[in-house]
Amino acid sequence: MDARLSLLCDSRTDMGQDSNRKFHQRNANATMLLKCPACSHEFPMSAAVLTGLRTEIANELQADLKLREQHLEAMLRAASEKEAALAKKSADVDQRVDSLVDAQEEVVRELQNELKEKAAALKRTQEQELALRREKRQLEEAKERLALEVQRTLAA
Repeated sequence: MDARLSLLCDSRTDMGQDSNRKFHQRNANATMLLKCPACSHEFPMSAAVLTGLRTEIANELQADLKLREQHLEAMLRAASEKEAALAKKSADVDQRVDSLVDAQEEVVRELQNELKEKAAALKRTQEQELALRREKRQLEEAKERLALEVQRTLAA
């Protein structure tokens, strides 16, 4: 019995290799040849079986393609959501920067106005000082002239 089992195993191994080779070989009509494990008779696979295999393989490939498409669509949606989130953050940052720039511009305008006011006040103060110094000098000159005249009048 062991000899028969061994022989059967050997024939199956050979048959497996032969049928594998035959399965991969195709003639001009794209017909696949199969080998009978019992009698080693080769015969073409029927069109119905071949069509069924092709349909099954096509369905499996279609299902795999659909899964891949769904995965890619999910990745695309995620990327779009991330892009939208980044665009929103960018817009928020731009708005914040604009508001800070506006606030800084307002501070600069206020400081410039304050500087202009202080410069104008300084100019007025300097003009007043100049006028007071002139008036003081004129008064001193008038005092000196008066003192001179008093001296002349007393001396005469």
